[in-house]
Formats: sequence, C-alpha cells, structure tokens
Amino acid sequence: MKLSKIALAVALAYSQTPLLAEEETKKEDYNVITVTSDRNEIKASETTNTVSVISAEQMEKEQARNIKDLIRYEPGVSVPSNGRFGLTGFKIRGIGGDRVLTLIDGVPVADEFSFGPNLAASRNFIDLDNLKAVEIVRGSTSSLYGSNALGGTVSFVTKDPEDYIGTHNDNFYASLKSGYSSLSSSLHNTATFAAGNDTWQGMLSATYRDLNEIESAFSDSVTGSNRQSADPQDGKSTNLYGKLVYKPAQDHQFKLIIDQFKTEIDTNVISLVNTPISGTTRLSVLGNDEQTRDQVSFQYLYAGNTAMADQIHLNIYNQKSETSQITNEERAIYDRHRESFFNQDNLGLKLQLNKELGTGIKHFLSYGLDWDKMETDTLRLGNSTNPDGTPRPEFTAFPTRDFPNSEYKSLGVFIQDRVSFADGGFVLVPAVRYDKFDLTPSVDPIYLSGNAGAPAPAGFDESEVSAKLGALYKITDDWSYFAQYSEGFKAPSIDAINSGFTNLRGGYTTLPNPDLKPESSKGYETGFKYYGNNGYFEISTFNTQYDDFIEALAFRGFNPVTGLLEFQARNIPAVEIRGLEIKGGWDLGSKFNNLEGMQIRYAYALAKGKDKETSAPLNSIDPQQLVSGLSYDSANGNWGTEFIITLSEGRDEGDLSGTNDDTFYAPGYGVFDLIGYYNFTDQFSATWGIYNLTDKKFWEVSDTIGREVTETAQLARLTQPGRNYAVTLKYEF
Repeated sequence: MKLSKIALAVALAYSQTPLLAEEETKKEDYNVITVTSDRNEIKASETTNTVSVISAEQMEKEQARNIKDLIRYEPGVSVPSNGRFGLTGFKIRGIGGDRVLTLIDGVPVADEFSFGPNLAASRNFIDLDNLKAVEIVRGSTSSLYGSNALGGTVSFVTKDPEDYIGTHNDNFYASLKSGYSSLSSSLHNTATFAAGNDTWQGMLSATYRDLNEIESAFSDSVTGSNRQSADPQDGKSTNLYGKLVYKPAQDHQFKLIIDQFKTEIDTNVISLVNTPISGTTRLSVLGNDEQTRDQVSFQYLYAGNTAMADQIHLNIYNQKSETSQITNEERAIYDRHRESFFNQDNLGLKLQLNKELGTGIKHFLSYGLDWDKMETDTLRLGNSTNPDGTPRPEFTAFPTRDFPNSEYKSLGVFIQDRVSFADGGFVLVPAVRYDKFDLTPSVDPIYLSGNAGAPAPAGFDESEVSAKLGALYKITDDWSYFAQYSEGFKAPSIDAINSGFTNLRGGYTTLPNPDLKPESSKGYETGFKYYGNNGYFEISTFNTQYDDFIEALAFRGFNPVTGLLEFQARNIPAVEIRGLEIKGGWDLGSKFNNLEGMQIRYAYALAKGKDKETSAPLNSIDPQQLVSGLSYDSANGNWGTEFIITLSEGRDEGDLSGTNDDTFYAPGYGVFDLIGYYNFTDQFSATWGIYNLTDKKFWEVSDTIGREVTETAQLARLTQPGRNYAVTLKYEF
C-alpha cells in the first residue's frame, strides 16, 4: 500500500479523537500565536492559511542545531544541502531559494547565489539559540510582504530581555548552555545575560559552535573518487546578539538590536584527490569558506489610541552580509587558486499602523509601507602557477564579476482589513499591496575586462499589484472552515538579468536577459481546523499556478560567430503545484486516566507539481512524508520523552524529469528518533536525543537529483547520517 493511503488513514483516524475528550486541558498549549501570517498577533485557529510555529522550548527539546534540524519534523518544508558549502535555504511545497522570503526580526536575509564549482552563497545566516519562535507560512504572502514571498515566508523571531527576566530573579537572568552532537563530533556553548526594570531592559548572548563535517552513513579513510565518507571539515560558528529596550511610558517602546554572525570552515576535499581534470591530476583540493552577517536595527512600538492608529510599529535596519569562498588546488603540473566573493548590503525601513474600527461589524485595519535598498557586488579572482613559480595563462580574465555591481530598490505599500461579522463567527480578510522595484547596474573596469564583448548590462524597472482574500467561518467554538485566494510575485534576480561570464576553454558563455518578466502566482487553499481543550487538527488542500517561472542559465544554443555555447535565464510559461497537508495533536490523558501525561502529534504533506506546457514533473517537489510522535511528560514536569517516526516516500520514473536508464531514484525510508529532557533542579536541566535508532541508510531526495546509479561512491557520500545522538546541559542563575 502506498504511503499516501497509510498516512491519510492514520491522520484522519487521529483527527476524530479530539471529539472524544471528557476532561479539559489547556487549549492555549495548542492554539499558539502567530505574527507572520497577518503581520499581527493572531491565534493559529483564526488564520486563513497554513502556518507552523516552532517555539524555543520545542527547538531545545528536539536538539535543533541548525535550520535543517529546525524543520526535521515539518513535512512539506525542507532544507537542501550543497556538500562542501553546507545548507542552502528553505523550500516550501517545492518552491525554494529566493522565492521563499526569510526574515530575522523583519529584516530580509541575503539572497542565495551560486555560480560554477567554487561559489555557492547560502542563506544559512542564523543561530537558533536566540530565538523565541520560528514561524513558517506556506503559500504566497506577497500581498503583505512583496517580492521573494512567492512560495512562502519563514520568520525568525528573537527573544526579548523580558523573556528571561523573572524566570529565577526579578531583575536579573544568566544561563550557560553546553552541548555535544555525535553527528559531527561537535560542541556548542551559549552564555546569556539579561537584566532590567520597568523602564530599561537589556540582554546579551554569545554562542560558539564547532562546524565539523556532517557524517554520511558510511565510514572509511579512502582518498579519491571512491571515498564514501564525507570530506573532512574543520570550522566554527560564532554569534553575538544584543538587545536594549527602553520603555519611557506605557504606550511607547524603543528597541536597539545588534546581531553579529560568522562562520568559518576549512574543507579538505579528499574525494577529488587523484581525479583527472583538464589533462592533469588533482593532488590536493583545499577550501576555505566564510560567511558573516552584521545587523543593526532600531524599532519603535506605539500602543495607544489615535485617529490614525492604535498601534504603530517602525523598524529601521542596516545589514551587511558577506560570503567568501577560496579554493586551492595542487595539480600534477601546476597549482590553481580561486577566490569568489558575494556581498549584499541592505538598508531598509518598515512602517505598519493598525486601527480597530466598528462595533457590530468590526474592522481591524493594517496598513503601511516597506522600503529597501539592496547593494550587491561580486568579485572573482584567480591565478595558476607552474612548478617554477611562473604564471600560467588563464582562459578566463581575472579579476572579473559574475554580474555588475548593482543597486536594487524596492518600495511596497499595503493595506489589509480583517472584517468580523456575527461576533467573529465569520471573518473576511482582504488585502492588497503595490510594489515598485528598480535595478541599476554599475559597470566598472573589472566587469568590462572580465566580460569583453558581452552585451551591455541593462537596468530594470517594474511594478506589481498583489491581492489576497481570506475567509474563516466558525462552525462551532472549536471547528472552523477556512479558504484563501492569494497572489504572489518574485522580481527577477540581479544575476538572471545581467549574468556575464565567459570560459574560453570550456567553450561557453552566459548572457544577460533584461527582458525577463517577474514570476507570478495564483494560489487557492481551503480546509478545516479544530482547536479544542484536548487537541487540535488541521487539514488543507492547495493548488497554485506559477506563471513566467524563471529557469536560471537555460541552454540557448551554439553561436557560430563566437564559437561558444550560450546559456541565458528564461521564463517558463506555467507551472502548477497542488497538494494536501494534515497536522494535529491529541492529549491522550484527557480521555484515558491511565494515560495521563501522554500526547500524540502527527503531520503529513503530499505535493505534486508539473510544467503545464510539457506535463513534465517538477524535480523540486519533495516526496510525501508522514511524521508522528508519542510523548510522555511526568506529572511533576521534571522529565519527559518522545518517540518519533518519520516515513518518507521514494522516487520513481514518474516523479522526475530529465531522467535516463541510469538515473538514481532515492528509495523511501522510515526513521525512528527518541528524544527527552530531565530537570535535575529548577535551574539545572538536560535535553537529549538519539536519532535514526535503527541505523537506517537513506537519502534526502533533493540531495540526489541528477545523480546516476553508476556514481556509487558519490551517492554513498550523499547518504544521511546513521545512528547519532546529541545532549545539551543548561544551568540558569
């Protein structure tokens, strides 16, 4: 029987159980607050779309060390890996990269960018230890957030001093946290301090993490292409986070946030040693990769009552993100050195006003504007030397840029009304947003010398209108029906418009395309929600059509004049993605007295996608997946444990396009985890986890697209880790 039938049967069976409850528990434990869905605080039961909220407590219990761990138990959401360069970014319902808006306290995370084998700038710019919650909104949110929210939004919400103060002392808090993970034989340490009173509050947190290689399911010491273990890595990650809060009066609050994040990783790519390339052999390949993000933001919050607004939220930010990736190769007859840089600076302002109106029919208006100026630059350096130290000719001009340094400005104006009828029994949520964005390239001698003969870079000036209409009908106090129509768009990326790179030895060139159209989408989602005293349940179906989807570096043809193969970004007319999602939880003790403290949770996601012009399947769609956990918390709250099973379907010929007889299809798998916690005292606690209990060998589908069964060793290096464990100790003062 296929996983879809099993998963659907199990989930629907679970969905009936909340109706059997006889005793009450805390409804608030399930009906969490989300801000990202409506840009305002709203309960999960009252949203007109699908939202996941992952709390700080949940992150600690699940031993989440990075963004991939964060969504370990979130079917329909994934984080692909890029080998040496690590985790990329979020993918929601098959849509990933810069099509998913990623925010840290409202500030957009830098874009992804990759080009060739030596540059892959990711969006893994966050440390989880300073977060109070992560909110994941599935489906387009462009009507509230503009471009880059085409596929959804992931919002990281950081902790405030008041989240700590009062935990053990009225005006002071400090904690030390230290942990170990066998996954990469790595340690992590976090020190947090917070203090304050009713007027002034402040906090400072510092985190250090080892960043060794993530193990594959295999262990060997082989050098070369037959190696099955991951290539050795040695690095570190540091994060310094500070927040100062000033409350001069009840209605006014000011925040100053400083956030510094940095990773440094050295990779010995021994899987490439003794492999042939360009008529010679690699003797060693060493990589040195760094990422930094420095953010300063100022926030003002007014909560009073004026004719224009009951609340005003202003956020002014400046963020600098830098990626540098250096590769040194020792080859049999010469040495090769490459340096690649991708930097992005954001200066922005977000202003939102809220106003509540009406008595019988109530309106909750939210309106405002977002402005952002993004400056992006790239630089590529390189040289080769003979054994005697003399320079060796290059077939690419250095220095060069993959695209000209550019300034991208965007301005968005939005308004949303949450209209409540019949004391909230029926709610309509219309929203509309206007966005204007323009690109201005800056051509300098480095770009010109490195892209001789390439077409002149072009600017870009466009505008878009995005709308949304959501509806919620309360069938009973606990059950509701919701539906939503939402439009989305994604402005073309800088590199897609003005890509420029020529490799004479390779015989190819990339061309700019200033005629690219913005990607757009029209999405429909509908379903039911249950939030009761003993549990919750959600089921939703969605169908989204994407128009003018941009395919990066599509093959254009051979140019007989230049003698080069040409690649250029292009728009794909139409893509469709549809699916089903189910999630829920049930307190077993509310029905069975002898099961007090036990709970069940479950989540299921199924998506299918195709190119509507060719009917070819989309390779970016993740397989259907079911996650279910059975947990127990002791009556005194001192300890607890949870057993979690993850079932994932494999791939076959009908699921992938561009396949051949040797295509590798990742098989399905079932993985079992056991996690838990123990509170030794009110101040000293431990969390632990044992993952992949049965030591299962398996692959994530997104990591194996394009691989062939003949690549035995490379496929082995792409396997997920075998049995591994993690433990964290925390002491709070």
